[in-house]
Amino acid sequence: MDLTVAAFVLSVLLLVALVVVLTLFLRLRGQTREVEQALAEQSGSKERADMLMAVAQAVNSSLALSDVLHVALTQSGRLMGAVAGAMYLVTPGKAEMRRQSDYNLTHNARGAGRKLDEEPLRSVLTAQRPVVAPLDSDHAPGLEGGGHPTHVLVVPVQRATQLMGAMELYLPKPRQLREDQIELLQGVAAEAAMAISHGSSTRRRRRTRSPTS
Repeated sequence: MDLTVAAFVLSVLLLVALVVVLTLFLRLRGQTREVEQALAEQSGSKERADMLMAVAQAVNSSLALSDVLHVALTQSGRLMGAVAGAMYLVTPGKAEMRRQSDYNLTHNARGAGRKLDEEPLRSVLTAQRPVVAPLDSDHAPGLEGGGHPTHVLVVPVQRATQLMGAMELYLPKPRQLREDQIELLQGVAAEAAMAISHGSSTRRRRRTRSPTS
């Protein structure tokens, strides 16, 4: 009888110990996930800060406008996992944009020009924020590695209410944009708009001085 009671008590103690160990394990596992998530967020924040810093430094440097736009474009593409990208600038006096910079596109890829009243640009200008849209075969440029992208992330480049251009980041598949990604893309676009504005001002000053020189 004593042995039976002792065995029963031991079984209860082992069960309690097992429950305690399992509880501690689950708690530690949850804390580990929280730490991993915090580290990932911190790493992502640093990466985003480094990206904005790189673009801002390019804007404030002596680089040519085309080089500054290329930095903004490639940094944005890297962040979003784009397979290629293109930067378009508004053509003065016309309701269209022309491609000024690109990467990972074939030579003379289709889509050298974009009309402001055509999709997906029209939806982006209406929304006033980055938009992911499907690309039809008539508008999809060729990729250096072969094939064509199926979707494009369009980021308007504007200063205040003045539209100055747009970035097109070509994606192999659709994706949802987080608010922090949208804010970061808008920050890069604002830096690009500043560079475009400075470049336009410099060209105007040169034209003004030219007749008297």
